[in-house]
Amino acid sequence: MSRFLVTETTAGFAPRPAFSWRAFFNRAGGAFQIWRERHKQRREIIDYMASDHRVAADIGVTRHDARDWAERPFWRP
Repeated sequence: MSRFLVTETTAGFAPRPAFSWRAFFNRAGGAFQIWRERHKQRREIIDYMASDHRVAADIGVTRHDARDWAERPFWRP
């Protein structure tokens, strides 16, 4: 009989994953890059809208909606 067919009768909990500083800083760095990109995009849309009053109509939104989106904090998607 194969040793792989033998099952344990005791149910154990999965071991808690070890804390990794590398994983922590990778996730934090990734979040920082996303936030920085959002801030850049929102700044660009404000500058673009300031260049021409018809821009909001070109992108299919009202000027008020575009301004509200552009002025949101960078941590909000």
